[in-house]
Amino acid sequence: MEVWVIFVYSLAAWLVIALFAVLPKKLPVTENLCVFFCTSLLMTSAFTTLSINLKRIETSDRLDFFFCREFGRFIIFPVLLLVFTNVFFIVRTAALRWGIALFTLATLCSVHFSFRFLGIITFHHWNALLSVLMFAFFMAAAWLLEKTFAYFFRYEEAV
Repeated sequence: MEVWVIFVYSLAAWLVIALFAVLPKKLPVTENLCVFFCTSLLMTSAFTTLSINLKRIETSDRLDFFFCREFGRFIIFPVLLLVFTNVFFIVRTAALRWGIALFTLATLCSVHFSFRFLGIITFHHWNALLSVLMFAFFMAAAWLLEKTFAYFFRYEEAV
């Protein structure tokens, strides 16, 4: 059992949470919670479908790798998407928005590829381009969820 792997991913999870706590938030708490839970649910469904049903991404049976994968699925990826949506709506210029989107996509993909590099997951009939497209879809879904929840909450406050 390699304890350093668990340490690295738990440290990454804490750093992502600290980043979210430090950055200014455009969204209210209720919208942040809704976006977090919906993106978590969407990502869990996608990863479960890819790993169990389609067997495109196989997961390791080791217990320490299981914890690392769960840190990624339930903390690192959704909180990074939440940071993305909050910062994306604070920044006004298109160049900074593109930069934030590309940086978030690169960060999500680097964590995912570190899973592959360390043997936490293995790809079967899956490649890096499909992973990039999957995370781009998650980013677009998080952005759309934020817009939808913002509309519903503002509509509810007006009534």
